[in-house]
Formats: sequence, C-alpha cells, structure tokens
Amino acid sequence: MDIIFMDIYLGGINGVEAARDISRTGRGRFIFTTASREYALEAFALNAVHYLLKPLTKNAVREALGRCLPKREDEHPKLLEIKTRQGIVPIPMDNIVYIEVLNKICTVHTEKNSFQTYISLDALSELLDGTSFIRAQRSFIVNMKYIESFYFDHIVMQGGKEIVLSRSSRTELKNQYQQFLFHLARRGAV
Repeated sequence: MDIIFMDIYLGGINGVEAARDISRTGRGRFIFTTASREYALEAFALNAVHYLLKPLTKNAVREALGRCLPKREDEHPKLLEIKTRQGIVPIPMDNIVYIEVLNKICTVHTEKNSFQTYISLDALSELLDGTSFIRAQRSFIVNMKYIESFYFDHIVMQGGKEIVLSRSSRTELKNQYQQFLFHLARRGAV
C-alpha cells in the first residue's frame, strides 16, 4: 500500500485533481498537506485519510500515518471454545457468521462449518467480542462483519440468510451497526 502526501497547491495543477487522477488506479492512501482548509471537503470526498494544515507537527503526521497503517491485533486470533459432541472445539471469532438457538441447541455457523452445543445463547453472548457481535433477536447473535444488508426490520447476511430484527431493539441495533461501520471506516478496513 502506498501512502501519498499531497499538497493542495502544486505548480499548474490542484493537488485534489492530481489525487483524483491517481485514485483511479486504486493505489495509495492520501494525506493532504496544505495551508488552507478550502479543499478539505473535496479531499475527503476522495477518501483522504487525513487533511493536515501547515505548519506540520510530528504528532499530526504520526496520527495521519497511524490511520493509514492497519491496526495490529493480537498475534493469536480470539477464540470461542465450545463443547460439542466431538469435544472442545476452538473457533476463531472472526470466522463466526452467526449463532442461532433452536430447541435449546445453539448452532455456531462459520464461513465453512457449523457446530452444535448445549451452551445457552446468553452464555455464548458473554464469551463473544462485544464490538463485533449484536443480538439481533432472542434466537440470533450475528457478526456485524458478515452483514450484507441492513433493513428496517431484518438483516441479510453474506450467503443470503435473512434474520428478523427484534421489534423492541431495532433502533439500538441500527445504531450499533452504524458505530461498527464508523469504526471500520476509521481503521481503513471498509
């Protein structure tokens, strides 16, 4: 990934126009540097990572670079360990698409497999990373990373599974999902 520091005022061409031409190639993350706020909206319309005003400070440049670089997660993925008929199964939380309960049996659906356990949905909810998972309704927990579409009364997961949202929590669920997307965008993961 290229990180491009771009001044707004270039000889003969505007930096935003130059960035627009470069961005068509799909390469690079832009950090604009300038003495004027005049082009800030245009710069962010190009998905600029940051817009720095001159004179630059070390802290401002460090923050801008930090927004460009992926956040380092723990060396080891977070695991959900569940007891199944086959024994204790460790499941990377990032791979969990959703969990559903039917007749007191929870099924953990991942990208490739499904695992059944008698652990309650409430107990599983306590074990999950609270920033990526929401309780869509009393029978489902979903990983927001796998939501394809969010509608007023239901969500569609990658793969097409539709899950009805709890009537009493729809507004709260929508807000949680928007916060999740906001944080992804800030990290540059969207």
